[in-house]
Amino acid sequence: MSAKFQKIGNRSLIGLGVVVAVGLGIELGVWAVFGLFGLVAAIGLYEIRQLFAGSGRGVKAWLVYGAGGALYAGGGLMLAGVPTVWAVGVAAVAGLLGLALGCVQERRNRKQPQGITAAGCWWSLWAAVYVALPLALLVWLRRADLLWPLFIIIWASDVFAYVVGSSFREEKRHKLAPRISPAKSWEGACGGFCAAIAAGVVWAVCNGLPVTLFAAFAAVVAVVGVLGDLLESHYKRQAGIKDSGTLLGGHGGILDRFDSILLAAPAAVLLQIICL
Repeated sequence: MSAKFQKIGNRSLIGLGVVVAVGLGIELGVWAVFGLFGLVAAIGLYEIRQLFAGSGRGVKAWLVYGAGGALYAGGGLMLAGVPTVWAVGVAAVAGLLGLALGCVQERRNRKQPQGITAAGCWWSLWAAVYVALPLALLVWLRRADLLWPLFIIIWASDVFAYVVGSSFREEKRHKLAPRISPAKSWEGACGGFCAAIAAGVVWAVCNGLPVTLFAAFAAVVAVVGVLGDLLESHYKRQAGIKDSGTLLGGHGGILDRFDSILLAAPAAVLLQIICL
């Protein structure tokens, strides 16, 4: 087997593993979703801290992990229906644990400046919100029975954007955002957008739901998902790296696999509140 096909095979297996893990989490219920994406949030907070530190933003691990842990734990539990007093208590514990782990990492990395600036504080808090809040909102979407369609729409958009985009010769492609992600094209984006709407329509028909509303839901999720992908690509380009991590082999890091979800989840919650 050639190295190229072996690489494709490995990527396919890892991608399938991610799909199976997410699918099992959704099927097992709210607490499985909370636990699964708690793990994703923990790894994602580590990756975003590394990403922002690499671009000279002066972030602090203790603030990223502490704020992110508290936000995910407290927000996720409240969205799961746990009484506020218990959610706040667990959030405090998670925040303190994250702060302690971050302090340990900071002590080991003595090359970093020890103080924190206003800009460093802002970027640290943004890193926590950027990763932890959208993943906590997935608990809400599971309770609203919108988590399957959200992921199916995002996956359909990603797959067909790649398939359609790669079917054009490079010289025939129109770059979507050449300074941020040179590989993405308008042709691929259009293919992914159409596939996302088709996925939304099929989901609505199969589940007896309003077709027009779910087509609109899919359209918004697809567009916002592409923006989420481009935002993470922007952060990686500023840090001068190709992938956010190496955990998922050819798929990169956790953020590389869930970057679209980080903007699509808040959009899906807003759409659910307003329209569905």
